[in-house]
Amino acid sequence: YCSGVTTKYLAQPSVTVSNGNANVTVKWNKISGAKGYYVYRKAGSATSWTKIATIKDGATVSYTDKNVKNGTTYKYTVKAYNGSYASSYCSGIATKYLTPGKVTSATSAKAGITVKWSKNASASGYYVYRKTGSGSFAKIATVKGAAKVSYVDKSAKKGTTYTYCIRSYSGSYSGVYANTVSCKDKY
Repeated sequence: YCSGVTTKYLAQPSVTVSNGNANVTVKWNKISGAKGYYVYRKAGSATSWTKIATIKDGATVSYTDKNVKNGTTYKYTVKAYNGSYASSYCSGIATKYLTPGKVTSATSAKAGITVKWSKNASASGYYVYRKTGSGSFAKIATVKGAAKVSYVDKSAKKGTTYTYCIRSYSGSYSGVYANTVSCKDKY
């Protein structure tokens, strides 16, 4: 027999991704024995992984990818490393980056409060959220189609102030909201 071959076992990181204002955040679990992590990405229809970051601290378990474009699907994976040894990696976690939804106005009329926002040509549609006071946002509507950029909230009650935000979506992916706009129902 030969004198032996040495390896160091490192567990495979479990990866999650989320859209941000102008970025995608990649997170993973801390791997025992890791001195750092390699972050890989596939963009669009790419078939091979590209290393986009080397994290040189075993305690750091996130990376923010700021090199993203609206409407592009990205897939991410992470390897743990210690010296020349590296873990295996998962097949990748995908997300479609969508620019944040921006509400441009909310106006009260007899028909209800009309909420308007900026168009995102890469979206399939928009989710409309509403809250009152310091409460939590709740989804009140799904508006289908990228070109439709307004919604009439007919359930608004006279004298109540509502705060609105929207999120673009495409399939199972959704962006974040950029701002909120408040309006008091006068009718």
